Amino acid sequence: VDYGVKVFRIKEGGLVRELGLPENVVIMVINRKSVKDPRDVIDFFTTYKGRGYLEAVTSGRERFIKEFVLR
Repeated sequence: VDYGVKVFRIKEGGLVRELGLPENVVIMVINRKSVKDPRDVIDFFTTYKGRGYLEAVTSGRERFIKEFVLR
């Protein structure tokens, strides 16, 4: 992919683990906005509350969409 943020070393009990994202996934879009910097992902998950949507691709090049709710 040309853009995105790779997620690795996912902590047990962390939000990314709770969302069911696998190791080495590349998050490309959060709430229909392209993700280009790790700070984009961190800021989103530390401040956003409500319904969310992300698009990602796995290390096996499988693309998937995840909808979630943050409280």
